[in-house]
Amino acid sequence: MNYYEPSFVIYYRKVKCRGDVRSSVFLISIGKVTYTKIDEEQRLAAKKPSESCFVHKRRGSMKIIIFSNGQIDHYNFVNNKITQYDLMICCDGGVRHTKALNRVPDYIIGDLDSSPKAIIEYYKSLNVDFKVFPTKKDETDTEIGIDFAITLGATHIDLYGATGNRFDHTLANIHTLMKALKAGVIARIIDEHNCIELIDKSIELTGAAGDIVSLIPLSTVVSSVCTFGLEYPLNHEDLKIGSSRGISNVMIGGTARITIDSGYLIVIKACD
Repeated sequence: MNYYEPSFVIYYRKVKCRGDVRSSVFLISIGKVTYTKIDEEQRLAAKKPSESCFVHKRRGSMKIIIFSNGQIDHYNFVNNKITQYDLMICCDGGVRHTKALNRVPDYIIGDLDSSPKAIIEYYKSLNVDFKVFPTKKDETDTEIGIDFAITLGATHIDLYGATGNRFDHTLANIHTLMKALKAGVIARIIDEHNCIELIDKSIELTGAAGDIVSLIPLSTVVSSVCTFGLEYPLNHEDLKIGSSRGISNVMIGGTARITIDSGYLIVIKACD
């Protein structure tokens, strides 16, 4: 489940980690996760996940997956990644996705105005922990879910179902990555065609030659952008909001790196 390089930092946390498992889990991180009370089939399933879009040098991690009420076209894309996460949170209508995946989330959070009643009753019968909020509020359910994940001690948050037909929600969800970034949490929005992250320093990407990488400033100016391993290099150049300068760059090998001096830069690894 934890596939980052070994660490000499040891921590443990007792969490509810359902998915297919209905028991408590102790996390002891010396570069890996040790499980207790988990059946043999689930233990063997917790292998090194498929290659990630982004690689970060981070140790002693707690990874949380969040399902929002956006679009997921093919669930196999998500299902083969779930075993890498320590906790699962559904934001309101995100319960549609976990039910389709036959998964049991650790928490369901939000106002529940877009959640099918039958699914809510099903998860209540399994004693899932609900955090219910009023419908009239200042934050989206996804933002509340990110806040909650941060309070649980997340070091990594991946959001699925955070893109789709409602572009207003998609754009707002990209903006909420700022909250995670300022909290020191690595957060990504992932769908079948995009892996989206917000940076204020640097990022390393893994993939293959020909993979598309787009750089979009979120702040007025992103200063001194440097790229390594991209076909159209930037060498201490500024990217300014309102320009498409950073769109559709291309990886020339299996890795690439982007650094900035100041500002906030959206990094998208995309495929058609």
